[in-house]
Amino acid sequence: GCLAAEAVVFFDPARAAGFAVARQRAGQTFSKGWFLAAQYDAYLGGGHWLELAGHARDMGRDLVAVIDASRVARLAVRPAANELFAFVRSDALERVRAAGAVLHPWNTVSLPADAVPAEGEQLVRLVTSFATTADEVAHFAEVLEG
Repeated sequence: GCLAAEAVVFFDPARAAGFAVARQRAGQTFSKGWFLAAQYDAYLGGGHWLELAGHARDMGRDLVAVIDASRVARLAVRPAANELFAFVRSDALERVRAAGAVLHPWNTVSLPADAVPAEGEQLVRLVTSFATTADEVAHFAEVLEG
């Protein structure tokens, strides 16, 4: 949720021991980084990040429901967050792409051995965000099913 800024959040401070040194050794310390880091004051303050993450999670759950109810798509694995992987029939992919969705084939190498696409299916990655709307999920469902 922050521009050009990445963060690793440790909920257990003991796990953060040595992290700053490892980050520096990896060349991930930017000069004048406090300008980028200032975004986190607003992002983390007052639980704003939880609100944004909760919305992304809720939209992800709605998208899972769409895939679960679909005749042309199925989940490759049960998602734990707002990122999901689905096997989608090629004709349905053509439909959603024609409607403006940008979906790329995803490699199945990281999937469990029993999660394989059927003939005419492709694996795609779908991600919801703080900006995803319920109307967008509903529109995706409508276009997906044709």
